[in-house]
Amino acid sequence: MKIYFYAMMICLGLYGFIAGVKPEWSQEILLGLLAPAVVGLLTVLMFSRFKTMTVQQMAQWLMISFGIKMIIYPLYFIILFKFYSFAPYPFVFSFAGYFIGLHIVEAVVLKSKSK
Repeated sequence: MKIYFYAMMICLGLYGFIAGVKPEWSQEILLGLLAPAVVGLLTVLMFSRFKTMTVQQMAQWLMISFGIKMIIYPLYFIILFKFYSFAPYPFVFSFAGYFIGLHIVEAVVLKSKSK
């Protein structure tokens, strides 16, 4: 769990750095960080509630959380692109970077939880 919070601090630091260099992209970068951070945090918190899980239980919960993510992320994109006017490239690149980075950290946290 601590690892995920450290990764979040790194992500917020990167956001601050990029927003300082390109202030006109600060909202897009923040929106790119928001969804992966919140969804990843909820996933880690959900799995941290369980003290012991069998491999079968963990696989079942991972499939459920994956299905939920497959609904949340497209809705997030649709809402943003439909109702918010912004530069799409900084948003997409920041979303992709934060998504990959935070999901790697999430996998490490869940792997340590399964031991």
